[in-house]
Amino acid sequence: MTNNQSEKSRAIELEIELDVDISLVWDALTQAERLASWFPLEARADTGAGGKVFVSWGDDCAWETTIDAWEPGKHLRWLDDPWTKSDGTVVQLAVDYYLESKHGKTVVRLVNSGFGIDADWDDMYDGTRNGWIYFLRNLKHYLEHHADTVRNMAWTRFQTTGTVSAAWRTLLGDTGLDIAPDPSSLSEGAAVQLRVSNELIWKGVVELANVPGTLAILIPELRDALLFIEMEAGGPTCGIWFSTYGVDAALVDSLQAQLREMTARLFPQTKA
Repeated sequence: MTNNQSEKSRAIELEIELDVDISLVWDALTQAERLASWFPLEARADTGAGGKVFVSWGDDCAWETTIDAWEPGKHLRWLDDPWTKSDGTVVQLAVDYYLESKHGKTVVRLVNSGFGIDADWDDMYDGTRNGWIYFLRNLKHYLEHHADTVRNMAWTRFQTTGTVSAAWRTLLGDTGLDIAPDPSSLSEGAAVQLRVSNELIWKGVVELANVPGTLAILIPELRDALLFIEMEAGGPTCGIWFSTYGVDAALVDSLQAQLREMTARLFPQTKA
């Protein structure tokens, strides 16, 4: 907690174990190219306390933070600029990564602090927590399986209409990704099939399911690509993110084009 931050706050705390050396994890948290292989589409990162980290998921979804703690192999903190709410409350969010070696593996503990305790923070808190659950799994997936390969992302981010549940059914239903079996009852470890077009049909395994809201699917036949679908907190925006590693660039470009064509057809009144 920072000096300017109200004590009336809450934090997201998550932990994950990675079967890689702690130095690789530190590099993935601090080097721009490696950050962009598991976290944002684009990253810029300074070295050392006081430096800046910039991450972006598109023109209207970018974030810059300050490196407030830098202990290589142990502790990294990103600290956002403070802002004042309409009621005068000063808010300052921070992300701490704590690293520890255990039995030849690396344990990462993430603490994202500074969220208010009022109900109007619930959507942001829940959505951010779901996002971090996925991103930590993506960090593990990247480092354990693709650490020497730069990620190539096929993605689309668009606004939906109506309720989250209705948009989710439309996107995952038979006119959209056509996920089978019934996407309303998916659970981790379940075998599924999905279709982007008549030419792009894959079988996969559910890695994460919080329906409706977030879904991650591993696609072995696409060189263990990882698909993440997210209904973003605080608004009707949805993101579809295909993390691919070592996949032919032409296929990734085609996948992205067909994703955008599909979502424009499903949600024709919205802006991509």
